[in-house]
Amino acid sequence: MTKRNYTTRAKVLEMLRDYLRGMALSNQDRLPGEQTLADLFHVSRRTLHKGILDLEEQKLLVRNGRSRRYVQEYRNLARAGKILFLSVGRHYSFRFPAMERLWNMLHPLLLRHGADVRLFLADEGTDRKSILEQMDRSDVILFAGCLSSEQEKTMQSLFQFQNTGTVISLLETQTQNFRNMIVLDNYAAGRMAAEYLMDAGCRKMLGIWEFCTNQDFSRRAQGFADSLSAHYLGGIESILWVPTATGKQALRETVDWAVSKEFDGIYLMSDESIGDILDRHIRSGRIPSRTRVITVDGTQECLRMTPSVPYINHASDKIAEELLEQITLIARRTFKHVRKHVYPTLCDPRTFRSP
Repeated sequence: MTKRNYTTRAKVLEMLRDYLRGMALSNQDRLPGEQTLADLFHVSRRTLHKGILDLEEQKLLVRNGRSRRYVQEYRNLARAGKILFLSVGRHYSFRFPAMERLWNMLHPLLLRHGADVRLFLADEGTDRKSILEQMDRSDVILFAGCLSSEQEKTMQSLFQFQNTGTVISLLETQTQNFRNMIVLDNYAAGRMAAEYLMDAGCRKMLGIWEFCTNQDFSRRAQGFADSLSAHYLGGIESILWVPTATGKQALRETVDWAVSKEFDGIYLMSDESIGDILDRHIRSGRIPSRTRVITVDGTQECLRMTPSVPYINHASDKIAEELLEQITLIARRTFKHVRKHVYPTLCDPRTFRSP
């Protein structure tokens, strides 16, 4: 009996945390009444009350009066200092769709909770001096990549920045260089793609990897190939093809070739917007209905195609949630180094509805 109560209490505490995050409740927002929440979670009011007491002990809720409670989970984010989201692009045009999606999720959350956050995009033509000026004005850097004429020196400056500020890397390829990182597990994304295709009955599968030098794509390709090898049943023909050329035209030609060879499972690893390519093939009938295509390009375009095209996202919502929690800890001055891999999620396009 005691164990069951403990498990239920722990589950309610988890549901309350998810509720606070999902509703984006911030400082001074009042928590709904206990009976309202008990009905929402389908638990007794007594069990819910114990979960609320746990949140109060953890200083995530504050009581004002006898029963009025206010959310405190993301209070004082301004105390974290000036936050810089540093990524690759020019002006407000991101180079990586996945990072743009993450920024669009994280930015309004940070602003809502009082954080001082700004975006800076850098490309090959960006002066290193301007990057250093942005760094000097920052206390926390969310590093999502940068390109400049002196990229090596810029990276060294980022490493040195860790002596006085906090850098959280969002790129798996840079995890060995920074003390803190919250990244997508690209190897797991590759394995998930292969397992989905095999479960869908595919027997002739192709992995298309756009950039030979991109280590994130390399990790996905390795996970894809390893999963196929581990589950080889004799009837599965697996081919992993890495184009030597780069760019959207090379990717388009590769997709055309894959369709002509009648692959029934295709895994596209690209940060390009490939929705238009797939859409053209699907509408023209060149991609048979039995063919399954998976993309990890960080956009939602493929969700609008057809039920035969599943989609693996970059788990941007999970990464944004983790970042919000870590910045909260920085603001409370109890921050400890974090190294966390976030697993991707598979979205079923049949559950997606276009706006």
